[in-house]
Amino acid sequence: MNTGNTAGVSIYVITYMSSEERYPVLRHTVECALQQDYPEFEVVVSDNCSPVSVHEALIGIDDPRLRICTNRENTGFAGNLNRCVEHCAYDIIKPLCDDDLLHPGFLSTTVPLVDDFTMVVAGVEKFLVGKEPEGLKQPLPATVPSTVREAGYGADIWQLPYAPSSIPSATIYSRRLFEELGGYDAKTVTADWDMFIEACIHRRVASVDIPLCYVGVWGGSLTEEMVDKPYFFPQQGLYTKFRTLHCKELTKADRRELKNMLYKQLFMQGLRPLKRFNSAAYRVGFRAYRKRFFELLHQTPSEFGARPNNP
Repeated sequence: MNTGNTAGVSIYVITYMSSEERYPVLRHTVECALQQDYPEFEVVVSDNCSPVSVHEALIGIDDPRLRICTNRENTGFAGNLNRCVEHCAYDIIKPLCDDDLLHPGFLSTTVPLVDDFTMVVAGVEKFLVGKEPEGLKQPLPATVPSTVREAGYGADIWQLPYAPSSIPSATIYSRRLFEELGGYDAKTVTADWDMFIEACIHRRVASVDIPLCYVGVWGGSLTEEMVDKPYFFPQQGLYTKFRTLHCKELTKADRRELKNMLYKQLFMQGLRPLKRFNSAAYRVGFRAYRKRFFELLHQTPSEFGARPNNP
């Protein structure tokens, strides 16, 4: 395994402890992170103003590599991720959600691929929170396969799956890359996917083609989300697609193709209530989706915010 690059790494764990019932989950994540076979790293837990004590959840973990930082107010998902610049001591940052687990070889495998122009994305597997993933302790092959996507816009980016492509726990990047991409955009709930798309357009993305990250799944949560908000994911993805329309890297043909894709998506989403026998939940969902669509259609580039800085 290539361990030539031994730069220090900050594993940055974002957490919001809604109750003491989540203590064992955070503790498992931190203990697992501390088992990396990499020589120089820290684990920074960023508490997003939880109503219960994060320190209590980690009592008894006596490791000088562990630090806990507490936000004075809840900054939201994107805001807590963006605090990494303030909280992390090292210039390579590995974000991690508090219910996800890392293979002990995550850093030694991915860090050699990281530079100021390359975001690295590891393969993921899902596991049920409270269980131990089978692959967590399995040894890695001597040579780990990886693929590289060079910077530039292409319609292929819309075909890349949300997981593992963009979830924070699967990614690792340099502080400079993070700052030049502008961090995570708090204007969208899918800020992680939004940043990944920015990386695809403006930077290189290296993908490690084996699972190194285990994403915790809470029983029934995804199903409940989809039932309560049937247009949740399609609506959130609109922000990134419309913002990309204003990207200077797109040709006229690219913009035309992306606009056609958006209008086709609007049409297809409009058929969903009919397929579900005119369900009231889907009618309400589509009205919200359509409203958001036309709001974003008429936004100016300045309303989307500054674009990333490009070398």
